[in-house]
Amino acid sequence: MDVNEWVHDILKTKPDILKENDFVNKLYEKEKNNFKNRNALKVVLMSDLHLDFDYMPGMSNNCGKPLCCRSDSG
Repeated sequence: MDVNEWVHDILKTKPDILKENDFVNKLYEKEKNNFKNRNALKVVLMSDLHLDFDYMPGMSNNCGKPLCCRSDSG
């Protein structure tokens, strides 16, 4: 099946507004304008975390080595 045919088959049952290329942009613009009426939600996304048992608070994070913030980082 051609990709364009596949997309057309999916969209044929959807409302016309969803078929516009800027649907998501308009959705964000609408939400931005209604922000005062909504509660803010702060989210933190962390991924691919690694433990560093040699980490030392206060050490340089710009030491020129592959790993910084260690006792030998200066």
